[in-house]
Amino acid sequence: MESGKYTLHRRAMMTLQQLPEDEQAAVRERLATLGDVPSAGIKKIAADQPLYLLRINDNLRVILRAVAGQPPEILEVVRQETLESFAGTGG
Repeated sequence: MESGKYTLHRRAMMTLQQLPEDEQAAVRERLATLGDVPSAGIKKIAADQPLYLLRINDNLRVILRAVAGQPPEILEVVRQETLESFAGTGG
C-alpha cells in the first residue's frame, strides 16, 4: 500500500488492521506528518541498515526503512512491550 509519503509493507498493514480503531487512527495521523527520515523523533536502530524507529504514542512504535530517493517503507507496527521483550528488558 502506498500513500505518496510512505509505503506500507503487507506485514505492517495486517498488524495495523488488527489494532483497535483509535490506535489505527493514531498510527495513520503520525504517518501523515512523516517528513524526511531521519528527523527529530525518528531513531536509527541499525548501524549497517537504513532502519529507524518512530514513536507513535506511549505503547506503539513503527519500524521503517528509509532509502535515499524512495519513500520510507513501514515494515512493522509493534507495541513497546514487545520490543522490550525482544531486547530482554521487559518486566
